[in-house]
Amino acid sequence: MSPKVLHRTQAAKASLTSLKTTESSFFLALDEFNAECIAGETNAVHGRLYAHADIFRQAQTKTNEMKEDLAREIENEIRASTKREHIEAARARKKIDQMQEAFQRYREDVAALTRIQTIQTTKRKCDDDNDDVNGSEDKTDAENRYNTIDVMQTMQTKTSGNIQTNFFIRKDDCDEYGRAVRLVGSCKELGQWDVQKSTELKKVDEKDNLYACSLDMSAKSIDDGFKFKFFTCCAKKENNNVEDVDWQTCEDGSFRNAIDGSGETIALNFTVDWMGNKEEERVWVCQSLER
Repeated sequence: MSPKVLHRTQAAKASLTSLKTTESSFFLALDEFNAECIAGETNAVHGRLYAHADIFRQAQTKTNEMKEDLAREIENEIRASTKREHIEAARARKKIDQMQEAFQRYREDVAALTRIQTIQTTKRKCDDDNDDVNGSEDKTDAENRYNTIDVMQTMQTKTSGNIQTNFFIRKDDCDEYGRAVRLVGSCKELGQWDVQKSTELKKVDEKDNLYACSLDMSAKSIDDGFKFKFFTCCAKKENNNVEDVDWQTCEDGSFRNAIDGSGETIALNFTVDWMGNKEEERVWVCQSLER
């Protein structure tokens, strides 16, 4: 971890006295998991289990990224709370909660992947022993082997390469009139303007009628920029089709990424006003720190 990232993490830990103890436990869990991965990699290398070692090495990188993200969101929540920006503080809090859930899932994925690799290694050894005795290997057994490489590639796809993009918008009277809020846009992840491929938002704040959705968008979509727009439609429908569409009356939302070369974009947050009031709208671009 770079000195800048380490300083940022330590500063966030020092600020935990003003937050809930869950963050302190989260930091501790990340540190413990990282230590487990370091020990696991060392043992795997000594045992010449290089596929195991690679799993633990990737997990260390991912854990350090999670610690950076957590430190950043803690800073955001403290800053927003100090300024009494309650909506921003709530969003940071929600992001932290989502990080904890994602970490638990990732930890389970790593454990499952190492179990699969152990089964793969054991089975290969048994097959090799049988080859020594029989001179050949049963074709069915070979075809039914666990393909650890494929599993690792799938896991890498799930945990890296995408940019979490969150959209927030306020819309009154949707529940009263049986309407759903949906999002569509120009890039593939946003449905390429096909309302049937749009994404439905969930209400996350009853008091403010705040709706939100979270999408994993490719770096290409972010780099190329995209346009987007919200609409409401009939929430109760007999089929899966989007029906009775009512668009925002304002212009399309537009995002053009602006990277200064100091780091890659790792998260985006859009707060959009239904009537297109630009003073009420915000775009927060989260970039990784310099390494």
